[in-house]
Amino acid sequence: GRGVTDVSERVSLGRLQLGGENDATVKVVALGDLLRGDMAFRAEVFNPAPAPIERIREYWRWQILISSRNRDELRGVLDRVESAPVPRAVRRIIDVDPLSTL
Repeated sequence: GRGVTDVSERVSLGRLQLGGENDATVKVVALGDLLRGDMAFRAEVFNPAPAPIERIREYWRWQILISSRNRDELRGVLDRVESAPVPRAVRRIIDVDPLSTL
């Protein structure tokens, strides 16, 4: 039979994708201070890594995954990331509960 799912165990996932034409610039932003101090939000921030498809033509991509048991806390982290200054050459894409991390 089917077991009962404990809704309190659900985790929300956020994906921050950083991209740009200069791999070094994108990498510096991904590895920099963009998400430092967000443990106060009780969110788990996974180390930045090249996206599974790291380069599309001359466009380089890095991603950071962020998880939290509380969707509002996750949204707080992602709002902070969205408003943080980054170089104009770096594009941010934020996805909440992504269907894929490719």
